[in-house]
Amino acid sequence: MALSAKVRAVEKKYREYGLTVAKKMKLWTEFHATYLVGKFGTVSAAAEALGLHRATVSRHINALETHLGVKLFLRHAKGYTPTAQGLELMKSGQALEQQYDLMLARLRNREAALEGEIVVTSPAPLTALVLQVANAFQSENESCRVVHQTSEKLPELQLAEADVAIWAGERPELPDYVVVPIVEIPSGLFAHQSYVAAHGVPKTPAELVNHKLVLISEDTLSIPSQWLRREIGRDAFGDVNIGFRTNDRTAAFRAVLDGLGIGLLPSHIGFQADQVVPILPDLPIPSVPCWSVTHVDTHRSAKVQTFLKCLKTLGREALADQSQMGESVVAV
Repeated sequence: MALSAKVRAVEKKYREYGLTVAKKMKLWTEFHATYLVGKFGTVSAAAEALGLHRATVSRHINALETHLGVKLFLRHAKGYTPTAQGLELMKSGQALEQQYDLMLARLRNREAALEGEIVVTSPAPLTALVLQVANAFQSENESCRVVHQTSEKLPELQLAEADVAIWAGERPELPDYVVVPIVEIPSGLFAHQSYVAAHGVPKTPAELVNHKLVLISEDTLSIPSQWLRREIGRDAFGDVNIGFRTNDRTAAFRAVLDGLGIGLLPSHIGFQADQVVPILPDLPIPSVPCWSVTHVDTHRSAKVQTFLKCLKTLGREALADQSQMGESVVAV
């Protein structure tokens, strides 16, 4: 959770605590204004601290005194002096202020500490990258735990659904999100040797329509899929011989590995798979940019910054090491 959000939460607790202490008053705003007048000694100083007009602060004091049925201050030319009842109110106010300061200090210390959980999301094909980074991150920060969640959608960071999102595809354009490039992930067409033995391989992109393809139903916006649609032709794309269609990326990868057809795979997955061969390897299939996405309120926290540093440093190696064919992973 962002520090500003935590501060708002503390302020809410502070308000609730104040209402508990002064629950018979049921006038928190009036209580707060009256306490500050007693603390500073003048209505003007309290009004300035609260960003209110002097007359508004005076009305708050009068309303509280009327509600309690007691006088809280002696008014005089030099300012306001608390009565005995006013001094009792000041004690409650001081206790609230001390509790508030202690809670803020604890929150700030926690924000700076490298401990607890950090929630990271990514599409399933990037799980290997997250594992590599999580291992390095936790080795250096033993009090931290990485919690990984696979998701094909960008989490709502403003709702604290994650601390860091690793995203592959077009750059996310959302307000209050900090988006930083990590690597570019090459993709290729691949097929299992059992498929090649039964159906051969296409010699040109145009021949792909004569082969069984593994397609992801909801993947039409991905960069490699857009390229494939253009190469085959949009009109022909819907009429291709579909070997397997799914809305699940992991299932599509499994279908290629099981020989159901030719499919697009990230190169670091395709080249490391047993008995899987590249199809039309010279095709200029565009790489997929990979991004780290954080919320502006949490981006500068020590825990997030440390994880992002590991992600940036190991991003290239984590993917390149898995490519048996030495496919390049371009650091950006």
